Amino acid sequence: MHYRLGLPWGMLAKRGLAVARVNADTVDERNARIESADVLVFQSPASEMMLRYAEAKRESGSSQVLVVEHDDNPYAISPFNPSYVKFGTEDVFLEDDGTGTARFLWRDGESGFDIKRNDRLLRRFESIMGLADLVTTTTKPLAAVFAERGARAVAVLPNCIDLNVWKPISIPHDGIRMGWQGGFSHYEDLMVLKDVLPDLPDGVVPVVSGWTPPVLASLCGGRLESHGWVHIEAHPYKQAMLALDFAVIPLVDNEFNACKSAIKWVEYSALGVPVVASNVGPYAAEIVDGETGLLVPNEPAAWKDAISRMTKDGGLRKRLGENARADVARRFDVNARAEEWLLAYQSVMEANREPITALA
Repeated sequence: MHYRLGLPWGMLAKRGLAVARVNADTVDERNARIESADVLVFQSPASEMMLRYAEAKRESGSSQVLVVEHDDNPYAISPFNPSYVKFGTEDVFLEDDGTGTARFLWRDGESGFDIKRNDRLLRRFESIMGLADLVTTTTKPLAAVFAERGARAVAVLPNCIDLNVWKPISIPHDGIRMGWQGGFSHYEDLMVLKDVLPDLPDGVVPVVSGWTPPVLASLCGGRLESHGWVHIEAHPYKQAMLALDFAVIPLVDNEFNACKSAIKWVEYSALGVPVVASNVGPYAAEIVDGETGLLVPNEPAAWKDAISRMTKDGGLRKRLGENARADVARRFDVNARAEEWLLAYQSVMEANREPITALA
């Protein structure tokens, strides 16, 4: 919500180009806002109520613009992602022990996993998307997925950040601080480094923010500093205060990740923190290897070599960090790109009004 709506809408509101609101607390206020909105944005819609609303809008010939905003590929959720319980449509088992009995990771009817329910949810999402005037999303690969599924029009609006807030700071510290951030949905990605972390160079301190799986401490041999999530408004300052020398972004090469954005690289780069990232998907598309970061194949030897280079070469870290921040300032600063949201909405409006009233 913050990157996709709150941040760009806030910029548009400051410039007098939009009256942007998130849904109200009371039913009466919500209904009044819905009726008066020029643009109504459904974020990741899949409910029966949203489908009925979209159908009614189409039947009435209303001029209100209906937008679907979604930033992940719901058709390619990894079984190792907890969201598979909501979107998965097949049983998944890990192995056969030789007796013909499978050890299931996901089994229909168990642990809240319901294939028929998930099928219905995906069909509703697809129906709403087909009825909407516009689908907004983060990347070209994801836009292609939605276009193939029947979206009328798709606009790619990249995840941006406020460079007035994300600023590098210098904090004296000992050792070399290596950062990683992510939630439990990134367990599979983090395990790319399972054979790398036990052999970190001397003096490297892994600094984790977000979710810390129990296995991570043992993999790092006790060299681990862990930080929990903070409120989204405090996130830029928290990341800056971690005083990272470089960061790692491992990513499994799969269909789901191919559609993701490079937001972690954008955040780190805004702070001047150089990055080592998997040479797949969004990072391969945005990072210039050796100029705005290091791209590596998902092989332990390659990762160890890249981490060693970052650890030993302060000049490399400085150059990559400075180049990456300049690149992000050019391409991902919301101060320069917020009006793309307005233009996307206006492209499907009957009249290009300013300001518009947008509601999510």
